Amino acid sequence: MAFDRYVAICKPLHYTTILTKPLIIKIGLAAVTRAVTLMTPLPFLLRRFHYCRGTVIAHCYCEHMAVVRLACGDTRFNNIYGIAVAMFIVVLDLLFVILSYIFILRAVLQLASQEARYKAFGTFGLAYQLHSPGAHRLKNGDK
Repeated sequence: MAFDRYVAICKPLHYTTILTKPLIIKIGLAAVTRAVTLMTPLPFLLRRFHYCRGTVIAHCYCEHMAVVRLACGDTRFNNIYGIAVAMFIVVLDLLFVILSYIFILRAVLQLASQEARYKAFGTFGLAYQLHSPGAHRLKNGDK
């Protein structure tokens, strides 16, 4: 999404030539590959434990750390791996979003006319508002 916004604002005339169907498929495959690579070890890490604290977790979905809490024994490696994966995903995604916003801001500030900058900032601000957390509540009037 951040790459899409970057191309739309910084290279609008080349949008359809840059964001081709093969590139979109490659980006999607990269996201799936990352998810599979990071999540595949989790069931194997859980198999080695004995579970003595019951077999019921407090919610309806099977989360790795909730299952680790049911295990007996040393769960440090699972805890560290779980935190490392979560941090890796959040930090990497946040880094890409921040970099795209920096490139967008740089491109907007390099526009020649003041009117073009205002128009670009309006587009940029609308995209930010629509994709920021809680924006759906603002649009629907919820509190």
